[in-house]
Amino acid sequence: MDDMDLGLLLIRAMAGLLMAGHGAQKLFGWWGGSSMTKWSADLQKQGIRPGWLWAWISVGGQFVAGLALAVGFLTPIAAAASLVGPMAVVVVQRWSKGFFNVRGGYEFMLSILLIGVALAFTGPGAISVDAALDLTIPLPFRLAIVAAAVIGALVAVLPARSAADPAAR
Repeated sequence: MDDMDLGLLLIRAMAGLLMAGHGAQKLFGWWGGSSMTKWSADLQKQGIRPGWLWAWISVGGQFVAGLALAVGFLTPIAAAASLVGPMAVVVVQRWSKGFFNVRGGYEFMLSILLIGVALAFTGPGAISVDAALDLTIPLPFRLAIVAAAVIGALVAVLPARSAADPAAR
């Protein structure tokens, strides 16, 4: 273990627990969150259909994969499912508002997305379940996992965005 491993642990734990908490808000209604029924309805209103399916996919990614990321288990998959996919959806949704968050833009979400990409590529470090189990995923598969998360996000959000955009008709 070295200082790089400690840094990766801190980044992984912060990002994973942040997303797990975000998912728990929807899944359990904790910390002022809603419920899966409301989250599903919100997605449906945003044009993301079927809302119930994408609600469960997003919350599974945020909660379950967030916890896996925090402990460093199947790290590239966990990073893609908890950070890359969900944040790619929000980046696309907020694209027209510009970059800066002060105007409702996507800067913060893009930062979280890139943390996920970086963790998928670097791995979890020595202080992780992956290291304890000697689990490694080769780089081509890590690239494919990240690409699949981005493609999944686009499949969820682009049809809704196209339907809402009069210029796309």
